[in-house]
Amino acid sequence: MSNKSLHISGLTVSYGRRAIIRDLHVSPIQAGGITALVGPNGAGKSTLLRAIAGLLPASGKVWLNGQNLLAMSRQQRAAYVGFMPQSLPAGVGLSVLETIVTALKVASPTGNEKLLRRRAVAVLERLNAVHLALEPLDRLSGGQRQMAGLAQALAPDPELLLLDEPTSALDLRHQFHIMRTVRELTRSGRSAVIVLHDLALAAEWADTVVVMSGGGLYVEGRPTDAVTPVMLRDVYGVVADVVALPSGSLRIDIRDLTDNGAAARQAAGDAA
Repeated sequence: MSNKSLHISGLTVSYGRRAIIRDLHVSPIQAGGITALVGPNGAGKSTLLRAIAGLLPASGKVWLNGQNLLAMSRQQRAAYVGFMPQSLPAGVGLSVLETIVTALKVASPTGNEKLLRRRAVAVLERLNAVHLALEPLDRLSGGQRQMAGLAQALAPDPELLLLDEPTSALDLRHQFHIMRTVRELTRSGRSAVIVLHDLALAAEWADTVVVMSGGGLYVEGRPTDAVTPVMLRDVYGVVADVVALPSGSLRIDIRDLTDNGAAARQAAGDAA
């Protein structure tokens, strides 16, 4: 499946007259890997995922494995793309199993109820979360809710997973569990595009890091190429050292903010 990929070209997403993403071009995202979307708040990361998932109107080109996603209906797109929002809705009064069946019905609205329930159980078994099947969604812990959200996204067996901050507000154990699960899912040839705020986590797990700023692309590449002192200065407004660790992760040591004139001048001198 190495010839399969996600292509994003000339993508623009607007709210009313305000363009949140402007003419975005990203290098082809190959199947079988994890791509981390990083950047400050308001950079357009979540907007990008929602546009690819068909939840926001967009113009431009978004092609997945030769299929034009922007030309698809929501039902058609649900068979190709699994989307996990930042948080699941509260007060829905459904069990985990019922929420997964509901997600399956988007892609298969005429599907047999019993078969859909079996598929939902199979997804939970794959994630080692079948014990959550009958639990009310509103009673789950943070880590359990994230696993339920991942199960919903995975249920239609999509070729592309879009995960919006799947590790937010989770402790280290649950962060590792979620990221290891995503890595295992990509080994079957899926692509995963994940919004992350933790740059060290992105460097440890992602094959490619895409840095967004102001609704556009700042840089993309391997973690060690994308996460640099210059990027941190320009995009995040911090003066920092980046240390590559033997584990493959990165340690970011922040020394100052760039609104400190002396620190900014020092950073500029270091980069030059």
